[in-house]
This record gives sequence, structure tokens and C-alpha cells, in this order.
Amino acid sequence: MIQNKTWKKYIERSNSFTYVSIYHHAYGPLLKSTTGFGFTDQLYAFNGNTVTYYKTELEEAYAHFFDLIKNKDTLLDLWYTKALEYEKVEDYIINEFKDISFEDICIRFDSIMDQLHEIFMYLTVIPFRILDSVEYSLREGQDIQDYQGTIEKFQRFRKKSRNPLHELVLDKIWRIAAKKIDYQNYMDLSFLTVEELSALFNCKIFPNMKEIQKRKQSCIFYEDSGSMIFTNNASFQKKFIKNNSGIDKLNGNVVCKGGLQYTRGKVCVINRPHEMSKFNPGDIIVSINSTPELLPILKQCSAIVTDEGGLTCHASIVSRELNKPCITATEQGTKVFRDGDLIEVDLEKGVVRKMY
Repeated sequence: MIQNKTWKKYIERSNSFTYVSIYHHAYGPLLKSTTGFGFTDQLYAFNGNTVTYYKTELEEAYAHFFDLIKNKDTLLDLWYTKALEYEKVEDYIINEFKDISFEDICIRFDSIMDQLHEIFMYLTVIPFRILDSVEYSLREGQDIQDYQGTIEKFQRFRKKSRNPLHELVLDKIWRIAAKKIDYQNYMDLSFLTVEELSALFNCKIFPNMKEIQKRKQSCIFYEDSGSMIFTNNASFQKKFIKNNSGIDKLNGNVVCKGGLQYTRGKVCVINRPHEMSKFNPGDIIVSINSTPELLPILKQCSAIVTDEGGLTCHASIVSRELNKPCITATEQGTKVFRDGDLIEVDLEKGVVRKMY
């Protein structure tokens, strides 16, 4: 039973269900056919705001990809070359979608999704798996110098996110889908998977609005026997959706001190580029994990605090480049701290705490 598996939290993002389902395929059968390893157990918990990704095979993934890295497998060069090619494909799609027609999306939906699956795999999933495997090996005592070349090669892909695909391409697809079925609130359709949207565009049965409204509250979803299962079972959700009330202090990893022992400031929680308008210079940015689009305000903040991240995550890279105080891997920073909270970032102990 899927409820009895030992799930490990992987990442957390403020993403649509359509976006998540693209990653689901890219992390699963597509990754398997391309690299020899793919996740067979993937589960997602939505709390009304963010989606938390859970997997059961992270240790096996680390071992598989690190073995390729250690042996300098020629597949790494092939994947790097393919990633460079798909950077161009991604740019082409983004430009095309600025003026794409209703008819084109309706006719080409499935082929567009096939391209997005490949883009997500080569530009995000494979680089993440390779860099995460290197980081895991460093925790096990390996020397970073032995893998510096691999880090530098694939790190470039972590400096660019897939947000434009989410905010331009998928947004336009939802708008066209809503127009096709004469439905007003097009963002409701972001709670459909790729397969469900395909059914909509191909005039087949897709979830009704009552089902979508249930998903919008909170839910767990996972694949079972080739189909995505959604559940609102309260006891099942309790296992994955945590209560963070009463917490006012978190521990994390100091990746850059910025020449300081500690710093204080007001919290500004930002996970998406459109949220940057609420930022004031000197705020401490609290994010699930920073993205390239946030760079203008990362230069003006007094510190960066993230839920996730290791040595090669975007926040780590940028904080070292800017010599900006940064603590990563607090796990719950975006849930514990709120906009306007006064917090202290202890850069000696790796502690972030509310000030009263």
C-alpha cells in the first residue's frame, strides 16, 4: 500500500498541478528511458499554497548518478549537449507563445507537452540529479576538487528556472482551455494534470469543477497503476501536511556569512517573480529556494534564508557571488516566518529566530 511506504521529502514548490505532472513524467518513465534510473514512487501533498514532492528512492538515485560521475561516463557529455540544445528549444517555445493562436494550441497540445517533458528533464531533472549526487558524495567525505568540472558544467542550468514556461506557456494553455469549454475562471484549470488537459482538448472526459474545487483546498496525489489518484483523506493528509504553529526558531546551513556574525531585518517571503513588488531594500528574503528571476532584489536584501538547498543550489551560488549572508535548508522557513516578522540570522550557529 502506498500509505505504508517510507516517503522522503524531496522539494517543495509553489507550482500548479499541470506543472507538477510534467515533472512527474520527467522524473519517472522519461528519466528511466534516458538515464537507466527513474523514480517509480512519487507522491505530492498540496496544502492550499505549495506542493511538497515526496519520493522513496533517493538513496538509489544518488548511487546511480554518482557512479556515472565517478566513472566519467560519456553519457554525461551527451546529456550536457542535449541540455544546450533544449535551452534553444525552450527559448523558441517561449517566443512562439507570445503570439500563438487558439487553433494552434488546440491542435498541437500533445506535441507541445512532449517538448515540455524533454525540456524539464534535460534542463532541470538531470542537472539536479547530477548535482545532488555530487553533494551527497561530499557529505560522505569525497573531495570536491575531484568533481569540480562536473559541478561547473551542470551548475549553469541551475541559474535558470522553468518559471517562464509556467507563467507564459502554461498560463496561455489554461486560458485557451477555459475558452474552449466556455469557463470563466481559467486558473481553476491549473489543477488539472497534463493527461486531463489532453482529454479536455481532445473532447474526452476530464474532471468536473466539483472535483477541481476539492483539489484546491488540499489533497494528496500520486500515481497508481498508470493513473493519477487524488485523495482528500484527512488521516492520510495529516502524515504529509504538517502543523508549524508555535515554532519561532529554525536551524539551517550557513553557506555564506557575508563578513557578519549575525544580521537582523524584516521578513519578505518571495517564491515567485510577481511577488517582488512587496520587497523593500534591506529586507531578509525568505524563500523555498531562490530563482534567477529574483536576482535584482537578492542584490538589495540584507540576507537570504531558504527552506531547501545545498552547496550547488541557486541561493548558495548567488550568495557567494554577492557575498550575501545566507542560510539554507531550514526546511520550514516559508511556513514559520511571515512578511513583516523581525528575525535574527545567526551566521555562526546557522540559526534563524523571530525577534519579539
